Amino acid sequence: MLNFKIYNSFSKDLKNDWKSLEKDSNIHLFQTYDWSKYWFEKIGKSKFFYLKIICIYESKKNTPVILLPFVLKNFFSFNFLFFLGGSQNDYNDIIIKKSFKLNNRLNKKIQNYLLSESINFDFLLLSKIKFEYNNNNNNNNSLFGFKSIESNKSFESELLENFESFISNVKNKVLNDTKRQIRRLNILGDLKLIHISNKDYEKNIKIMIDQKIDRLNMSKSYNYLSEKSIRFFYSDFYKENFDSIKYDLSILKLNNDVIATHWGLIFRNKYYYLMPTFNFEYSKYSPGKIMTFMLINYCYEKEYKIFDFTIGNESYKKDWSNKSNILYEIYFAKTFKGKIIKFIYINYLKYFHNKFKSLKKIILNILKV
Repeated sequence: MLNFKIYNSFSKDLKNDWKSLEKDSNIHLFQTYDWSKYWFEKIGKSKFFYLKIICIYESKKNTPVILLPFVLKNFFSFNFLFFLGGSQNDYNDIIIKKSFKLNNRLNKKIQNYLLSESINFDFLLLSKIKFEYNNNNNNNNSLFGFKSIESNKSFESELLENFESFISNVKNKVLNDTKRQIRRLNILGDLKLIHISNKDYEKNIKIMIDQKIDRLNMSKSYNYLSEKSIRFFYSDFYKENFDSIKYDLSILKLNNDVIATHWGLIFRNKYYYLMPTFNFEYSKYSPGKIMTFMLINYCYEKEYKIFDFTIGNESYKKDWSNKSNILYEIYFAKTFKGKIIKFIYINYLKYFHNKFKSLKKIILNILKV
C-alpha cells in the first residue's frame, strides 16, 4: 500500500523525507533538496509558482519511497503542472528509493492519484527527463503510465584513465586547433585558468553575467539574465553552504583580460558544465574551446568521474564527449481546458517551431518555465 502527501512549503518534515531519499537514490544535483529550495526562494516564488511536492510513502513502515518535485503555475485561468526548477534545471526526474520497485499496479495507483482531485491542474508538462532514476523502474521511458516523446539530447564524457588518454580520442582537427590557439595566446602574454574563491566571486560573476548578456544579445536570443531574480540566483550562489553541491566559477585570463568564463557545479563526483561564455573580442582564438580543454584537464586533476555538458545538441559538445543521452518530454491533458492547451501545443507550436525555432522557447518563457 502507498500513502500520499502533498507539501505546499519547504517544511521540516519535507526536508527530512527529501534528504532521506536523496541518500538512497540515483539523482542529479537538480533533484536535491538544497538546489530545489534555493531555486524556489530565488526564482520560483517571484514567478508565482506554487509548490505541489508529492511524497509517496510505503504504508507499512511509513518511509518515503518516491518524491515528485512538482510546481503549479496559473496562466490566464489555465493551470499547468511542471517539474520544479524551471530553466535552471538541465535535467528533471522523480526521486525514487533504489530498493523500491514499481510495477504496473503501483504505476496505475500513482497515475490515478495524479488524475484525481488532489491537484487541480489542466495540463501536465514534464520536460528534460533523463530517465536515470532506476533502470529497473524505467518501463519503455514512461512515467506512471504517461508516455513520453524524445525532445532533446545531452552529452557527457566519462573520465577514464588519464587526460592524455582522453584527448587521444578527440578528433585531431579539434585538438590540434585548440593547441594552436593556446600557443598563439601564450605568445601574447600570460594565459591561465583561474578557479574563483568566495572572496572574488561577486566581481567575477558580474563579468560572467555581462559576457553572457553580450553573447545573448549578439545572437538575438532571449536575454533571461535581464530578470533580476535570475541574476541574483547566480550572483548569490556562493553565499549558500550546501551539503553536497559545490560551485566552480572559472575564468580564462590573458594578462589582465578575462577572455572566457564558466559557471558550473559539482555533485557526486560529476562536473556539470552549465554557463560558458567568452569575450567576443577574442573570438578568433576560440576561447570557449580552450576553456573546455582546460576544464576537462582540471576535472582529471580533481579525480571527478564525469564531465557533463548537460542539455543541448551543440556540435562542440560532441567534439569533447564520449557518450550521448536522449531527453524526454511528457504532456497530458487532464481537463477540457487541458485538451485545448494540448491541441495548441502539439499542432500550432510544433508547426511554427519548424519555421521559427525560437517560438516554443518564447511561449514557455511567457509561462516563465
